[in-house]
Amino acid sequence: MFTPEVTEAIPIALEQIFDSLQMSIMTEIVRMLLEAAEIIPSTGYKMSRLYDLGTSKKRIKDIVARTLNLSDKEVENIFTNITESGYNEAESAFIEQGKEFIPYSENEPLQQFVRAVQEQTQNECKNITQSMGFAKRQPDGSLGFTPVADYYQETLDKAVTEIASGASDYNTVLEKTVTEMTNSGLRTVDYASGHSNRVTVAARRAVSTGLNQVVGKINEENAEKLGTNYFEVSWHSGARPSHQVWQGRVYSKEELESVCGLGTVTGLCGANCYHSYSPFTPGITPRTYTDEQLDKMNAEENKPVEYNGKTYTKYEATQRQRRLETAMRAQRQKIKLLEDGGADEQAIINARARYVKTSDEYVNFSKSVGLSQQWDRVTVGGSSVEGITKPKKASSPIGGIKTTSLPIKNTENHTFKGKFGVEKSGGSGIIKEENKKPITPITDKAIERVPKVDIDGYSEEQRVEIQKQHKELLKFSKEQNDNKEVAFVFRDGLVDYKPFTGSDEKIDFGTYLETKGKNLTILHNHPRNSSYSMNDLDVFANKNVRTITIVKNNGTVEYLTKTDDFDNNRFALECNRLYKKIVVKETDEEKDRFVKTLLNKSKAGVIWSGRK
Repeated sequence: MFTPEVTEAIPIALEQIFDSLQMSIMTEIVRMLLEAAEIIPSTGYKMSRLYDLGTSKKRIKDIVARTLNLSDKEVENIFTNITESGYNEAESAFIEQGKEFIPYSENEPLQQFVRAVQEQTQNECKNITQSMGFAKRQPDGSLGFTPVADYYQETLDKAVTEIASGASDYNTVLEKTVTEMTNSGLRTVDYASGHSNRVTVAARRAVSTGLNQVVGKINEENAEKLGTNYFEVSWHSGARPSHQVWQGRVYSKEELESVCGLGTVTGLCGANCYHSYSPFTPGITPRTYTDEQLDKMNAEENKPVEYNGKTYTKYEATQRQRRLETAMRAQRQKIKLLEDGGADEQAIINARARYVKTSDEYVNFSKSVGLSQQWDRVTVGGSSVEGITKPKKASSPIGGIKTTSLPIKNTENHTFKGKFGVEKSGGSGIIKEENKKPITPITDKAIERVPKVDIDGYSEEQRVEIQKQHKELLKFSKEQNDNKEVAFVFRDGLVDYKPFTGSDEKIDFGTYLETKGKNLTILHNHPRNSSYSMNDLDVFANKNVRTITIVKNNGTVEYLTKTDDFDNNRFALECNRLYKKIVVKETDEEKDRFVKTLLNKSKAGVIWSGRK
């Protein structure tokens, strides 16, 4: 029903919400530390203590309430829109076998089941907020869980005592508190077991558990209707060793449980498992991979790579990458909290230096072991938002705060995995013309005949301006870049544009698209007069990009724009499904057909001027 990449990405928007909650609570604690320090040693502190504590607790309560309101809406989105989209993917299998397919809108029993799981997941999110706190060092040296209200009161009282007595200064107390909070992260505890998890981890697990229940129900019902007791398990790179042995193969329903561990915490669809299974009819359904292909791919996964004298398998390397990402996220939080608390400049400089050191290690390690850099894991929810702002549709589920894009690895050369499904992006910033024809020299006649195009969502005045800038772009390319690629990136409202010059086939924006706000409009030329490439689509899916146009060297124009109803969830699912179906041999013809098919058939809120 879903590729592993999509399954992994779906909970990201909910993680964002709970990460914002975490940062907001930590910011509130820092704010009160700062306020208390400002009135020490005045007796006013004791007089205002109860009032301040009450006010702050109310603020935290309000933040939690807003979080639950947003999380309820996001969970509803996951278990309605995303579930329906995944469910409908099975229609082709029914058609191929001459079986009747019941659309999701007509499958009331399934809808009831989905609503029940949705409600279960929403309740789980509520439970997360009712048992939150921080891991704090106890007098005996052990780590213990301290609820938010108690942590807040104890931290504030201790800070006031130490500062007022001269035992510690404000900067020391602030840095100690911030370090303690960021090392712990806001956690939720299971009081029955005493085990705690970060709230973001708990939120992800709640969604994944519910989603696995729904997907399992759908797949098993579809298998029964198709008259089969067999299922094909998905394959993905970086699987844990215990899952690698059975991924990608075909099993009976009984074998899913006995071999793959379906229904257990550590097995198929258990904790942190992104595998899925889909109905398989022997003699009719083609296998995604042969046993020989699977053996070869798994052998490649287990081939050791060396970094600084230590060897890693793909799984081991992925795990270390995750640890570095967690460390960087905590370091970014620490920098922000120190700044908010008015920390000594040297403390902030030191925190930034530690982040840079870890970041450099992350980049070097990822490159050395051949892993794409997942910066969305580092930057999600990295700011304190008092009111908590829900991520827009385009930021969920693929990508994250840093860049929200198609699950395409965005490098000079695509690393699409064919039947693996399309990889998640580690960052956007490159547009590329994938065509080997000779460059068309730009002529004055070509510039003159550049048309005005009626792009939805733009005023007539703006459309005229776009036509003017298309002409200026071709002139710039002709006179200053040897007819090669040029791009003009306009900020919201078509203001303050920045030109970028590229080679004969690509332009690299670096991190520019992540820093200039929303609703960016990108104008660029294709020297070989081709249509949109996969790189173009990846940049288009960036949460900050609204429109990408192509003014070709021959003077013709294409545009691709998002409607107000653009749904990146659906767009990513469409991309994954079509790529898996169309791109088998990685030929230019297949890639071109993939792009055109996607843009022609997309129902995700995309308008393409070339749609037939």
